[in-house]
Amino acid sequence: MYIAVYALINGYMIAFYAAMPFWYIVHFHMREDRYAWLAFIPITTYIIGSSIANFLLSRISMERVLLLGILLALLVGPAAFLIAPFASPSIISITALVSLFSIASGIVTPMSNASVMHRFRDKVTTVSALISGTRVGGAGLLVLISANIHLDNYLEFASYTTGVALVALTLYVVFKQFDPGVVQESEA
Repeated sequence: MYIAVYALINGYMIAFYAAMPFWYIVHFHMREDRYAWLAFIPITTYIIGSSIANFLLSRISMERVLLLGILLALLVGPAAFLIAPFASPSIISITALVSLFSIASGIVTPMSNASVMHRFRDKVTTVSALISGTRVGGAGLLVLISANIHLDNYLEFASYTTGVALVALTLYVVFKQFDPGVVQESEA
């Protein structure tokens, strides 16, 4: 469950960086020497997300922080659908939406990783390899999708973003029910 969520949410960000040249240079006609500077914005918001996760951990459980991150990621797609009737995608709007998703990734990624490592601390090497392989595999699949998204309107971007977050949320909710190691808030 945690590895799948990690692979989807963090994989989305890796896929964004892979699709960024196509989206920014080909679609938005940005010069090659300028688009890379925009990569710093999602990196910064990822760090902000990680800081938010750290702050929240002193107040709520790791499971709730993780769920909050997934729900934040889920808001990005509908936000794009809401913008769609009023504007076409732009460098600013896509960067802002991906940056919001990046905050969510900054929350989800360390929580997923810590949850897996905590559970399998006696198998850290094997679990690290599994996490890395799954994340790269998830990112590879998402790169195939994101590199084929055309930004003539928000429909493909919004559908893709919503789909990734919805699959992550569904996996989390379904598998959490069958996980005896997850301590429910009422039991804690």
